[in-house]
Amino acid sequence: MHLTAVFIFILVSKIQSQQASSPDTEDTEYVSELKQLRGYLLRKFMQTLPEIVKSWMNFKKDQGLILTPDQNRKYFFVYGKMKLFIEEFMANTNRPFEVGENSLTHLDREQYFKTAGFVQSYSEEPNIQLHAEESPTSNLKAIPVYVDWRAKGHVNSVRDQGNCGSCYAFAATNVVESHRSIKYGKLEVLSEQSIVDCSYKFGNYQCNGGNYEYTFTYLKKYPFPLSSTYPYNEQPNTCRLYEDPRKAIVKDFKSVPSGDEHNLAFTTSKSGPIAIAFDVKDPAFQSFKSGVYTSTYCSTTLLNHAMTVVGVGEKPRPHFIVRNSWSPSWGMGGYINVEKNGRNVCGIATYAFYPIV
Repeated sequence: MHLTAVFIFILVSKIQSQQASSPDTEDTEYVSELKQLRGYLLRKFMQTLPEIVKSWMNFKKDQGLILTPDQNRKYFFVYGKMKLFIEEFMANTNRPFEVGENSLTHLDREQYFKTAGFVQSYSEEPNIQLHAEESPTSNLKAIPVYVDWRAKGHVNSVRDQGNCGSCYAFAATNVVESHRSIKYGKLEVLSEQSIVDCSYKFGNYQCNGGNYEYTFTYLKKYPFPLSSTYPYNEQPNTCRLYEDPRKAIVKDFKSVPSGDEHNLAFTTSKSGPIAIAFDVKDPAFQSFKSGVYTSTYCSTTLLNHAMTVVGVGEKPRPHFIVRNSWSPSWGMGGYINVEKNGRNVCGIATYAFYPIV
């Protein structure tokens, strides 16, 4: 669907990598691939260079970037690569969604993946669900499902994890907030920072990634303070909480049968928002703007980012409404619609959990 644009993105990345290495160490395995498009890419880049330079200057101003000369050279090339990808993608009139520039456009792949931070659990096989919710029916496909928990007032505004790989903490916090709001009628703003600081003994790695299953296990034993008393600051700190199950607000947690989109949709409608993991390596995800996202350039098992399903929509075609933690400037006010097509796009239904509060 958008594989041509992705292919160009990959080849430009390889050219960048090759330019950074010694000519004597060139990887001969992909030389033939590079030669196929190198001339086209370089001509296109040079033809649009004045436009790219102008756009880069405007981008730096809009994003408030203050860079050293070395940083400017590095980020300019990355920005130009992503701009080329965006133009190629948007040239496809059959595109299912739109992409564009955002606060992540100038980040290289290593920096981009630092904005993710989901660490998969290897303690059990992915298809074994120790806390699995029983399927409510044997034919979930026949049940029409539509829900938007935002419209019901049970979802807080989108927040920003910043330069900390704490998506797992945001996903867990989001679903606990929503499930408490659904049950008790009060929407609180809870502390992601307390999870970053205090859950490392349960398998999380503070700003270097974590897992919401580990987080729910932690939250069964520790208090979950309000953000106003334990604010977020994008870095790991000394934990300021002590184990006290009497003050814990998470009683237990459940999971949706792995890979089952229809069960994920039904459980979202029946129970509330659900924490999910996703493979975000597709550059089109990084630059997503609007529409219903779908991709084959991603895995359904190798997942690297945690988000929250907050609803299920039917138009313009069936999709999940997914909340990210990359600020409202990303996507559709911080959200992305992911196609619900029975193929488990990018692993959206592979590892889905929600709390019992």
